[in-house]
Amino acid sequence: MAEERNVVVIESDGKVTVEGEAQKRLAGRPGRFRVVPTTGELVILQRLGDLRAGASVSAIAPGKVTLAGEVDAVGGLVDVINFILSNQWSGQLAIVDGAARKMLYFRRGDIRTAASNVPEDRLGAILYRYGVISDEQLQTALGSVGGSGKLGQVLVEQGLLTPHDLYTYVRKQVEEIFFSVLVLHHGAFYFYRTDEDHGPVSQLSLPTKQLLFDGVRRIDELSYFREKLPSPELILQRRHPAPMQKLEGREERLLQLVDGVRNIEAIGRLSHLGEFETTKILYQLTTSGFVEAKQQPVVQMAPMRMGDSIEDIYGKVIEAFNEVYIKIFIAVSQRNKEQALQKGLESFFGSVAEFAPLFVGLAIDNDGSLSREQLMANLQMAPTDDKLDYLHRGLNELLFFELFTAGEAVDRREEIELHQRLNQIIRDRGSSVHTMVAEPEDASEGVV
Repeated sequence: MAEERNVVVIESDGKVTVEGEAQKRLAGRPGRFRVVPTTGELVILQRLGDLRAGASVSAIAPGKVTLAGEVDAVGGLVDVINFILSNQWSGQLAIVDGAARKMLYFRRGDIRTAASNVPEDRLGAILYRYGVISDEQLQTALGSVGGSGKLGQVLVEQGLLTPHDLYTYVRKQVEEIFFSVLVLHHGAFYFYRTDEDHGPVSQLSLPTKQLLFDGVRRIDELSYFREKLPSPELILQRRHPAPMQKLEGREERLLQLVDGVRNIEAIGRLSHLGEFETTKILYQLTTSGFVEAKQQPVVQMAPMRMGDSIEDIYGKVIEAFNEVYIKIFIAVSQRNKEQALQKGLESFFGSVAEFAPLFVGLAIDNDGSLSREQLMANLQMAPTDDKLDYLHRGLNELLFFELFTAGEAVDRREEIELHQRLNQIIRDRGSSVHTMVAEPEDASEGVV
């Protein structure tokens, strides 16, 4: 229905009627236009005279429209850009995707620069994503940019960038805009052909052939990466024990940044590698068994009753988790594997860095539970302001480990029974502490 209202009607005598949504869209683009010659299925209007401020990503007046069309799939512009390269054309490739406007500038087929009105394509956003500057430094610098000043110059003046850094990341910005154009899956494009000296002032010249090669490789590789690492928001954790395989320098450095708290985006900033290279290396670490996706919390606590004191709340959290730990211990003991579990827990208590203060001096009791008094005492000394969250996450981390160990100790039938018991605990305790333990959807998936 929206498309039916977004219509311009051209009568046989040339009279034009603009309807509904189309009228609203054209109202923001007043001026005089010429009709660009086309085959008839596509009507293109090109502005005449000076461009208004803000009317385009670029202040460069376009040349003749040589190519135009629609993007309907990821990689849809690869052939278009390759055609421009093959003919060694100069000009501007404009890409429109909703409110987004991107521009690639060519000189004899190679990229000389790029522009975009999308916030994540701005230089400051690029510098932040690569960990060159912090968000606080970026906001301070943006506050100092005034008049015709440029962010890059301000950052150099503030000593946050060297001139070489600025050159490197302006070039990186152009590359990132180029790659972002290749992954667009809808929109429209127009190529304005000009002479080679007509275009923005730029000292850059990036080989389009290499950029296309790298861009297509990114598209192909990301399709594999996303199978295991579906989002830059994904949090990874190290696997224990780690494989014996020796890692290369960059892999080892990234592995050290995996702590079960940082997501892929944060690791990309700290490593200064950016999202793509970081994702690529973390994918390799995942497939080789060094890291794995951190599961969503198996147990989630709902708000307690208004009358509960903070000590009551801590106690109910510990009590609920202890009931689960006891059930796991029983299941493991029935297979005479309790010693293996206890040995594994000793290793866990000694290596879980973030929650070491919570588990210091702890060991499981004869029934598989943890000492409430010792946990409460440790919690009071823990270096955190949000002690309830810290307690919950720490006990949940232990539960993940125990469930994994139980999966090694019990067969599939017992594993399913264990989950049924855990869910029964949830139902029984629903009036005071609401928890959730997800059963495996498929019998082949394992405990966790």
